[in-house]
Amino acid sequence: MKHATIDTARLKAAVDAIKDRQRPDIHNLRMAQQAKIAKLRRGLGKEIQPLFAGAHFDIGKIDKVLAQHQAEMRAVLQKEQAEAARQQTAQAHDVLSGIANTRRALEQIQFQPYITTPIPLTTPYLIYATPAGMLHDSHVEPWNSWATFAYSSDQDTGNSNVILNFYFAWQNPSDYLAVLNCSTALLLNGLIEATAESGWFFTGSASLDLAATLTVFVGQ
Repeated sequence: MKHATIDTARLKAAVDAIKDRQRPDIHNLRMAQQAKIAKLRRGLGKEIQPLFAGAHFDIGKIDKVLAQHQAEMRAVLQKEQAEAARQQTAQAHDVLSGIANTRRALEQIQFQPYITTPIPLTTPYLIYATPAGMLHDSHVEPWNSWATFAYSSDQDTGNSNVILNFYFAWQNPSDYLAVLNCSTALLLNGLIEATAESGWFFTGSASLDLAATLTVFVGQ
């Protein structure tokens, strides 16, 4: 990056453009697939349950319900397979872009003495959370910025994401190219819980993943 005057309006527009960006996540896709299959199984159990209420089983009805369930499962798997292929393509593009950036950075400093200058970014430009409304409070202060949030959901859904972001901005103050090597520190404190209801033939399932990531957005 070369020196340019920081334009606050453009910076805010850039943040608005990236804050809702969904990065490809194959793990989330698999979890969504498993959750949808589990939901279909619970539905199957509810449909079969009345058939056992009497003394006699209606084999024809049971076979019909099972066949419909198999068709629904195949439809879910085919849909998720297509989505997985799409996300893998996008993920591969991101990886290749990262490799290209790394190559350009190394080409700038290879076989040359270089100066490492620590540049602490102590104050976030923006604290943003999604879904909207879950952010209870936040505080911006050098070396002591924080946010509190609470989220709960009883929806029977494939998967959902709850995200809290701290955005920091930096502009190269010189006319020379800069190679960036970033790190961050984050302290987490709270409670996270998942529960699932039991089913008639198939039990429910629930899972939670908690992750902290540092993402660098370069340029526009």
